[in-house]
This record gives sequence, C-alpha cells and structure tokens, in this order.
Amino acid sequence: MGSQYNQPKDTVVTRIIMIPIDIASSVIDDEIRYREYLLAIPGIVGLHIDATGELEISYDVNVIEYDEILVHLEKIGLPISYSLWEHVKSAWFQYVDAATRTKPTHNAGYGRHSHNQTKHKH
Repeated sequence: MGSQYNQPKDTVVTRIIMIPIDIASSVIDDEIRYREYLLAIPGIVGLHIDATGELEISYDVNVIEYDEILVHLEKIGLPISYSLWEHVKSAWFQYVDAATRTKPTHNAGYGRHSHNQTKHKH
C-alpha cells in the first residue's frame, strides 16, 4: 500500500474523507483506476476506499497539503461530502498538518507527555 516514496514517519498522516455514498459504490467498481491515479501523486503514500463512502488516505504533509488532495479528488470525480462536519474536519486537518510541518515532534503538543520531562521528587 503506497508509492516508492520513502517518507519520514513523523510527517505522514492518515485522514478519513467522506465521499457521497452514491458515488462511493461506483468508485469500488473502478478502484484500481482511482488508486493508480492517487498513488501517482507525490506525497500520497497509501489509500483505501470502501463502499460506505470512506476514503482513508495517508500522505506526507511536507509534500502535499490536505486541500490539494481535495482538488485532486474533485478532478477525478470524487467530491467530498460537504456537510458541516466535513468542513470542520477539513479545517482541523489543515491546521494539524501545518503544525506537523513546522514542528516534526508534533506528538508532544497534543496531550502526550514529553519523554524529556524532569521527574519530580516526592
């Protein structure tokens, strides 16, 4: 699952994008064509499409941006579901991707404890 690209793991993210269910069923029938097209795009390293309309896509945020992926999806006839929730998720993904690009150790800022914390004496 993926391209020949050797990506650093700390800048590869996986996102779930919802596509309309009526389009999703036709995508499953022609998944190989969509898969080849999307995996040929620099930065996209993996994907899975299912019949419920979920497109799981992994990409390197240093190579391609989330909104660029949406443009590519539109080009091949895979518009995202434009619900309020999808707009909120899209904005959040773009924000987190930008933070990941500028801070490669992005896990420290998202509720996880840093491995370099000073231990407190009791």
